[in-house]
Amino acid sequence: PGKRVLLKDLSGYSRSKGAVVASSSKILYQVYASGTLSFTSEGPDKTTCRTRIYMPSAPRLVICSNNAVEVTKEWDAKSGTLLLTYPNSPRPYTFTVRTK
Repeated sequence: PGKRVLLKDLSGYSRSKGAVVASSSKILYQVYASGTLSFTSEGPDKTTCRTRIYMPSAPRLVICSNNAVEVTKEWDAKSGTLLLTYPNSPRPYTFTVRTK
């Protein structure tokens, strides 16, 4: 009571590929190749976005196409997921997450 949670079964995802598994934005595009996940995100202005990403190993680098955007990164080794928190924008941002 008084608490909301999102439960997602990650067993359907490939353990060798990264993927966005949940986001409070619209994910317009995503591709994973050679240890790098790229995706594009857009959402309503003046709201906070949280994007949960499965990665086969801990990320070494996270890049946002807009360098002025503050992005908070939290790696959860137990679930193998990365949580990115950033301001939503109606103008899409492209993110690159690298493990190598």
